[in-house]
Amino acid sequence: MVPVVDRRTFVQGRTATYGVAGEGMPVVLLHGWALGQHTYRDVISTIAEQGCRVIAPALPGFGGSADLPGDSFSLRGYALWVAELLDTIGIDEPVVMLGHSFGGGVAVRFAHDHRDRVRSLVLVNSIGGSAWKSGRGLRSIAERPLWDWGLHFPSDVWPIRQATRVLPVVVEDLLPNLLRNPRAIVKVANLARRADLRNELESLRNAGLPISILWGTRDGIIPRESFEALCVASGVQGTIVEGSHSWLLADPAKFGEVITNDVRVAKAAQAQGPAPRADPRPPPHRLTFRVGGDTRGVTSHSCAHVALGPAAWHSGRRPGTRTLRGCCRCRSSVSTLNCRCRATPIRATRASTCGRVTAVWCRRPAVVC
Repeated sequence: MVPVVDRRTFVQGRTATYGVAGEGMPVVLLHGWALGQHTYRDVISTIAEQGCRVIAPALPGFGGSADLPGDSFSLRGYALWVAELLDTIGIDEPVVMLGHSFGGGVAVRFAHDHRDRVRSLVLVNSIGGSAWKSGRGLRSIAERPLWDWGLHFPSDVWPIRQATRVLPVVVEDLLPNLLRNPRAIVKVANLARRADLRNELESLRNAGLPISILWGTRDGIIPRESFEALCVASGVQGTIVEGSHSWLLADPAKFGEVITNDVRVAKAAQAQGPAPRADPRPPPHRLTFRVGGDTRGVTSHSCAHVALGPAAWHSGRRPGTRTLRGCCRCRSSVSTLNCRCRATPIRATRASTCGRVTAVWCRRPAVVC
């Protein structure tokens, strides 16, 4: 196995620890809640054996890395810390960003905030889907009571065969973290419960970032509904494997096999050099609007926002969206809106009647097209 070397440095003027192994394409592995880089030693070695240089930091508050200051305690703050760590240790090329559980949430935020620094994104039983089935309906996972989390937590360890593999490596980081900084464990747990990263994943999907999402069939911590919400937002099918929330710790070799294709694709992209900048807009659609008896057309990249007359792009209301803006010279309001990707007209819900129409909103979101 490739040896993992523990190192220490300073990030934002505070102590930071991380593990590093192997040589080659950089892969950043972000650990789960209450753990650290030591727990993932076998996983790190398995990835490094595929010709990668793996950097596995102990996220702030865990494994000897100092806490984030109060005003930076957020997923955005964690992502910025990771970016500054990579700067400190001299990683200046795009990385494969791999996150497990809470680390998956940080990975998504990092990819969103530092898009040019990420070659691909791999999420393993990740937070951020914010969906939980309660009875017959879906609710936000932030509403899931703590006792329900605790009820499902033991399933992540048992059966006994898995317990003998997972417990020894988990305890190596969990107990020191509990003794060293119990407050951080509680704070990060609450941050993870509230995380909803679907908008960020939609933005990354539109930007063309390769995304892989993995989930274990017996995961009682991240429910299937949350995994499926991540897949929908990312526009990927997702991969389901046999195992619990920490299946990659129980069987690092299996994990290595599962992500082999991700590593191979990332290496091929690395060999080809920088890819051309992707157009963040969805494929264009031909839209027609009717003003009185006059029917006109405009090509738009969004079915959610349409404007009239001479148009120019400007930022939409939601991050990652773009809107057409213009003006109507006929001094009439818009009555209906038709999109060729839909068989029936979409009725406009808002339009100006003062002779200058600046924008029109329809009930159909852009993702339906």
